[in-house]
Amino acid sequence: MIHETCKMIANFLYHNDIIREDEIAVYTYGYETFISGLIDFSFALLFGFLFHRMICAIIFFIMFVSVRMHTGGYHADSYTKCKMLFSLMISFVLGTTYMNLSVYCVILMMIIFLLIVWKYAPIENPNKPLTIEDKERYCFISQIFSASWSLIAIIIYFSMPCISVTIASTAFVIALLVIAGVSKNDKIY
Repeated sequence: MIHETCKMIANFLYHNDIIREDEIAVYTYGYETFISGLIDFSFALLFGFLFHRMICAIIFFIMFVSVRMHTGGYHADSYTKCKMLFSLMISFVLGTTYMNLSVYCVILMMIIFLLIVWKYAPIENPNKPLTIEDKERYCFISQIFSASWSLIAIIIYFSMPCISVTIASTAFVIALLVIAGVSKNDKIY
């Protein structure tokens, strides 16, 4: 449904001489990405409201999008599955903020995240291969992001445990998606 709507928009632009025919696919993809991001952000706000954790939901969204953009990982094969998985992930993350996780648990989650990201990222999507330069850049950025988020989670634990647990749980989810992406790609190739 999203793809068809975006393709209609791109075709409308083409038929009104706003874009060229060879740009239809690019515009379709761009609109899909934008609309998908809006849906994800809306879901984050909705779950933040439902869990009474709006700030945590926004932090989840910012961390999830910024880190996943560079680490890659598992991608669902339909928008419906993607949104269902996103809903499960944010529910898990926001649910963990109600648990009394110790600083040791946060540290353990961040170590797992660091080890997985530093070993496997970036995970290449078979539908969108990366150049060697892209792989090197994404690897570097994902390592910087993972180290930065890990330090933040550990440093703020005693002053803002809810935010710390949000970061650690989001990191753990991202690590699982990286592992799932490695597993899925191994089956494809």
